[in-house]
Amino acid sequence: MNTLRFFIVMICLIQASSSAYSQSFYKNELTISPGIGAIGIITAYNATPIVINAEYGLTRAFSGGGYLGFRFLTDPTEVKRPALHPAVGARLTAHAFPLINQFTEAGIDDSKMDAYLSLLIGYEFAGSAYPVERPFIYPRPVVGGRYYLADPVALWFELGLGAFSIVNAGVTFRLGL
Repeated sequence: MNTLRFFIVMICLIQASSSAYSQSFYKNELTISPGIGAIGIITAYNATPIVINAEYGLTRAFSGGGYLGFRFLTDPTEVKRPALHPAVGARLTAHAFPLINQFTEAGIDDSKMDAYLSLLIGYEFAGSAYPVERPFIYPRPVVGGRYYLADPVALWFELGLGAFSIVNAGVTFRLGL
């Protein structure tokens, strides 16, 4: 519980000490987004997915990057030891608000919000401890959004077939322009 309080206090301090950017996504910016998965793809084993996304702004409306995911599989019968299964891949993202503003006169304020659609193409590794889990290459679409609490920090949420989960969420850190 102390960790949660510390996290809330840190976010409040960052919010109070910074001003918002004029837009939520920039060309040439780098973001790092660690997070966790909430609803995994149904398997015979329990899984706890963790994901780290990295994106680089190619234009104001498109970014490219990669992701690294991990899940720790456990046997519900506790016969087998937990096994680590990684996934790696690339992601291409289209940011909705800059695209809409570019082609229409909507004038959507994107200073705090970033809605996007990403395509993930990756490889999921499998271990010998859990033969049900097989390695495979996959393309997976996700729809997501970020809300910037303060200048460099945002909360993110994604729905779709991500690295291991249908629902992923976490914190984004903007590392620069």
